[in-house]
Amino acid sequence: MASSTLYLVLFTCLMFAPVKSMNMSCNFEHDCPYTASPNTNIDNGPQHPPGSASGHYLKFPFSTDVFRHNLLTSKTFTLAETSCLSFWAKAENVWGNVNVWYQKTGIPNIAIANFNVYPKDDWKQFQTEIDPFKDGQIEFRIITFKSESVIYMDDIELNVGKCKKLET
Repeated sequence: MASSTLYLVLFTCLMFAPVKSMNMSCNFEHDCPYTASPNTNIDNGPQHPPGSASGHYLKFPFSTDVFRHNLLTSKTFTLAETSCLSFWAKAENVWGNVNVWYQKTGIPNIAIANFNVYPKDDWKQFQTEIDPFKDGQIEFRIITFKSESVIYMDDIELNVGKCKKLET
């Protein structure tokens, strides 16, 4: 009886163990565990969030007057503990939304958070807590409603634990 209990505990621990080799953070400088829409590009220029004086960021351009969205989707991974997802974003010419979703094959997508990004703001940090899940993906849906607008993103981080209050 004791050995079957041990196997059950071991199986449960393995089933929900985090994928330690996969870092789900991305600053767009090196290999990134996210895939972007085809019309999205990694750019290098003067647009950088605080603390990132140089380097690359993700640029989501929009060129039509119809409702448009771009996607940024993570690789499939397991999140063993509640974690804080944070990222920086900036809008150019018109406001937009950055919606964060959880998705897994076979179940409906679940909305986690919705953030408004305004052109009057400089780079702004956003964060939300994400509950544990097994074999799922995080998807950013970047949305705008006007042509000739751009949404920038940088410094995506996923850290174990609850989010700390952002300084304003």
